[in-house]
Amino acid sequence: MDEIVSHSSIEELLNHINLEVASALESDEDGGLPHLEFLNWCINVLTDLDEAENLIYSNHVEKGSAVHGFSYSEYDGKLDLYITSYKNSNEEYTIHKADAYAALNRLYNFSEKHLNAKKNTLKVEDDAFDLVEIMRTEKINIIRFFLFTDGKSTIERLEDRNINDIPTQVHIWDINRFFRTQSASGFSDDTDIIVSDYGYPSLDCSSTFQDDEDLETYLCIVPGNFLADIYMNFTTRLIERNVRSFLSFKSKINRGMLKTIQDEPNKFIAYNNGLTATATKIEINKEKNKITKIYGLQIVNGGQTTNAIFRAKHSNKESVDKVSVALKLCVLSEENIDEIGPNISRYANTQNAIRRTDFSSNNVVYRQLEQISRKMLAPAMKGYQVQTKWFFERTRGQYTDMLSMHKTPGQKKSFQKNFPPKQKFDKRDLSKCWAIWYQDIERVSHGPETYNPIFLEDLESNKKKFDKDDPERSFQKLVGLKIIFDATRTIVRKEKYGTIGMGFVTDYTMALISNLSSMRLDPISVWKEQEVPEEYIENVNYIAPIVGETLAEICLKHGFQARSVSRGNNKVNGKSFWTILKEKNLKLPKMFQGAAIKGAEDTPTIGTPVINDEQSEAKDRAEKISGEIFLEITAWAKETENLQPYQRGILYSVGSRIKREQDISGKQAVQAMKAYDEAIDLGFKSQLEDG
Repeated sequence: MDEIVSHSSIEELLNHINLEVASALESDEDGGLPHLEFLNWCINVLTDLDEAENLIYSNHVEKGSAVHGFSYSEYDGKLDLYITSYKNSNEEYTIHKADAYAALNRLYNFSEKHLNAKKNTLKVEDDAFDLVEIMRTEKINIIRFFLFTDGKSTIERLEDRNINDIPTQVHIWDINRFFRTQSASGFSDDTDIIVSDYGYPSLDCSSTFQDDEDLETYLCIVPGNFLADIYMNFTTRLIERNVRSFLSFKSKINRGMLKTIQDEPNKFIAYNNGLTATATKIEINKEKNKITKIYGLQIVNGGQTTNAIFRAKHSNKESVDKVSVALKLCVLSEENIDEIGPNISRYANTQNAIRRTDFSSNNVVYRQLEQISRKMLAPAMKGYQVQTKWFFERTRGQYTDMLSMHKTPGQKKSFQKNFPPKQKFDKRDLSKCWAIWYQDIERVSHGPETYNPIFLEDLESNKKKFDKDDPERSFQKLVGLKIIFDATRTIVRKEKYGTIGMGFVTDYTMALISNLSSMRLDPISVWKEQEVPEEYIENVNYIAPIVGETLAEICLKHGFQARSVSRGNNKVNGKSFWTILKEKNLKLPKMFQGAAIKGAEDTPTIGTPVINDEQSEAKDRAEKISGEIFLEITAWAKETENLQPYQRGILYSVGSRIKREQDISGKQAVQAMKAYDEAIDLGFKSQLEDG
């Protein structure tokens, strides 16, 4: 979780928000909207608190109804709808009840009109088109309505209502609530549970196990209905400290849990490992065997079990009356929850494979990037004499905080001249731009928040991503990829390439150019120029319309959503969108300048006279390829920093021997063909064959 910025007063927080909005508007070349930038700030805060997921803009207004953004979770069928009331105020004010009710009613009206509608009445270019498709076709178990405002709300409680038999919740986030959150060490409102609110007088438990004064442990039996209903109320806030999210009933383990709930619910407690949770305090009877209230409940192990029971009851409409779950409840003081809580989560999760990066929040590479970004001057762009810097935000809000430290307008202007708002980027930008250029396009289409742990997995060990021996050059390369992405997005938006999923059109355009050019555009050269070459712009103008038209055609013809098509979930005749684009066999109008073929140290022959079937097949394949092609791949791999050094050596050795009509060993052939196939997957195409 990112660090939460603390503010000493509401006025200071309002100034911070307005600076963030102004900075975002200034860096948006297409002209953003203040209320949407405010919404983005709000969702960023809630995302840090695990209260929200990725924001998708859906700025749609019609008579009596409106929606500004949404988020949909395929895991638990949760649809969040967002609307704002933003006045850009630097002083505290109260939002009138009538205005708050009016905004929420517009959300209600939008939902009632489009939920389960037989036809999508919006135009495909409407920002809310995909949202309506979700409301029409996807399984929705709960709708949460959010009103975000920079004013103070006097509404204490709103009655939840059902829309088309789907339960709903209402959440008002006013400036007071944001202020409490920003001052509460990163957690939103405590997940305090009054047991009787969920139909049970208390939870049965054992007597306490107290090993020391910092920790008390209770063993409890939790009814399935209770667990499903508290998750319905608090959703992912219950599992902020859990390192996993629900993987759907498609996984073997979760299918097994569902089957047990359906066939043998009374045996669920025997078959299931149970939950581990933490709390900051409990209310319990004198005998210490009945808990009536739990403060700050967090399920640190058992998110899969919790969500499986929730989905069984509220999505699959299964009875969980006979389901019970064992719970180990660890009660710690608020002073110890951040110190001991992560250890409980870590050790409770050791029975399953957990990525090391699941627990990482302050990666050493990110700290290096932060330090470099504060010192390294970028080359001046053509026609300019002033050098600037790229500002890496390791934690959210650093740029605005540093800007706010400069008191006078002149000082602020000087800071922004040194660190232009357009040159601010964060770790999500890094992972996204890297993944697109290296064509991991389907996985990154799930969103930066989902992809970032994948990117982080080998960040320190993969020199292609970050070379600790040359961190400055690695920084330049990553910024070069960001410049390429920004240029692609600007062109796609300006020319309106693609009527559906314009963001996905941007991503796939950049990935396809990377593939078709054999990755020959060097990010370091882009860093040196601080802009993409003219050839890249010409290539975007050729590729982007094809990508946009292909995506729109697939969505409209088959009734798919751009999001699902881009993620590879929806296929046409078994082919993903990425495969369809590559099979068009397009050629770029302008190729980037490639490096001349360079030699490598000859690698000694490896192998023995006896070869197996795999080696024999590899030899047959290799000997049908000219030696010049292997040498060309070697040069390409060096130029684009692809493949491992040993692979480049093998390719050069095999290419040289084939060129001299010398024999190659079976082991050499196997390694060479693996490297050859990897190069082809990354888009390598021989220029020798073309000409």
